[in-house]
Amino acid sequence: MTTQRLEIAPGLKAFNLHVPTPGDYSDQSRENISDLSEEEDDREEGEISEEGEVQGPITKTKRNQRRHQRQAKKRKHGRVEKAQKLEEAKQQLKSVFAAIYNCPVDEMHIHMVQPSMLVLAVKITSWERMPRPTKTEVQDCLQTVMDIGDNSYAIKNNAAARHSTPTSGPSSHGSRGDQPPSVIQPRGVMYGIGWHLSQEPGKSLVNYAPRQKDEKYLDAYLDLNAKLPRVAALYRHGLACLFPGGGQAMQGVADREGVVSFADALDGAAPERPFANSLTTTHCGFCNHQHCDKDFCPLAYGMWWAACDVAGRWTFSPDADHHQTMGGEFGCFWNWGRLCTVPPPFSSTLNSTPNFPHSRARGLVEIFWRGQLDFHGTLSSTDIPGYTRFGTSIQITAKGVNAMHKVWNVDELAACGHDVHKLNLRNRITTAQDRADKARKDNASKNKNKS
Repeated sequence: MTTQRLEIAPGLKAFNLHVPTPGDYSDQSRENISDLSEEEDDREEGEISEEGEVQGPITKTKRNQRRHQRQAKKRKHGRVEKAQKLEEAKQQLKSVFAAIYNCPVDEMHIHMVQPSMLVLAVKITSWERMPRPTKTEVQDCLQTVMDIGDNSYAIKNNAAARHSTPTSGPSSHGSRGDQPPSVIQPRGVMYGIGWHLSQEPGKSLVNYAPRQKDEKYLDAYLDLNAKLPRVAALYRHGLACLFPGGGQAMQGVADREGVVSFADALDGAAPERPFANSLTTTHCGFCNHQHCDKDFCPLAYGMWWAACDVAGRWTFSPDADHHQTMGGEFGCFWNWGRLCTVPPPFSSTLNSTPNFPHSRARGLVEIFWRGQLDFHGTLSSTDIPGYTRFGTSIQITAKGVNAMHKVWNVDELAACGHDVHKLNLRNRITTAQDRADKARKDNASKNKNKS
């Protein structure tokens, strides 16, 4: 791991978090408080000891040694005071979250490396403990996310997924273990929802395209996209409840930069407030290596849940939960190698990554992490046939924001009411409706040629 200071995107300014440096995580901070009981002899020349003995002349070397001892003692006291303040901040935060989620304080587990810095937050809610209306709303929204994946192109160029570590040990020529990381195919499925940088000629910003272009699939594609505002509201509310400061930070970046929400159709009919432009979804044993995101905003938030295959469709079921997937831990490694001992349901060992084992959870798992600042990744997993775990994350991507800035500015987007037809560079944008219209036009042309 490199110790070079990471370059932070402008979105970090609104996040108002301390940027870690190697000095923040000195191993000396782990010294036991009991070490402070060791007292040094700080008496100067001519002082009388408790036994009544007069001290002899003190050499320059001894005087320097005692001065260094006094300085070391002060530093130890400073570290202890800092640790005590950190513990007090953790206890206060645990009490606040316990009151919000109506649960005992001892069920709250919080990781902090400084009183003003929250690097990871997790919330687990079993489906049984959710009020029935809440459960219905949440599962309906997440069902939309799963259904969109049935007609989406898989993302196969994700660097963190492709550059996985080859299998260990020698292997025969041409096997997976001999392949360099750059050509290893990703494991599992990843697909995107929302807006991203275009790879198409003459386009800057585009919506994700449907994989199948038949009429029934196009109708379903538009219907599902019309449900995305409910999904965006779910994620916005979830982040705001899990980490209010983080939710305000992401919203502030989105408002200031004019970031179009992944749920915004840009038709002017029901303009969405700026929000994360990307909702990324994974399942079927997806994994990647530890990495830092190249996003515009350092904040990331996601939801994880389990589903089963019913007649070729991933859906919720009472018997589908995280224990049907073995492995797949989400690991987060704080910058500069800072490791903490995390109580259950987390696990951590010295010189390893603190992981969140989903298999111990039940229901809906929500996680906040600093995707741009801390190394993170998903470990490999094995699904029981017919079951899988879905993982999602919302982010403000750097490439997406750069693409938006090429076709509008914040004032122009607000003035046009998020109506793509009123933008000066409308021809450089492809909406979901544009995708459907083009596919239908191509289908009509093919049918005409056949006749």
